[in-house]
Amino acid sequence: MSGHLLGVEWFQWQSHGGSRPREYPVKVVVYKDAPLEELEAAYPIDEALEKDFRYVEYTAAINYFDKNVHELEEMAKEGFTMGDLSSELVETKSLIVEALGK
Repeated sequence: MSGHLLGVEWFQWQSHGGSRPREYPVKVVVYKDAPLEELEAAYPIDEALEKDFRYVEYTAAINYFDKNVHELEEMAKEGFTMGDLSSELVETKSLIVEALGK
């Protein structure tokens, strides 16, 4: 669901994910009122240490949550459900808004 915003689910320096399923410890950094270069220095990508960060500007993150929650609500009206995904998106958006303000 978030691939167009964050990129691939495996490490960004890999051309593809591994053949065996595994968790990739990719972290997302949502930023507001800070230069991207500053965040890249604070949260550097390091292949040797398997540190992979995806940087997302605040407005892009909020728009992503709003769009996907709306789409999930529309799907629910038609009888399709995605479990607790909508509430998880709402909760995550709330945490971001709380941390970075509106």
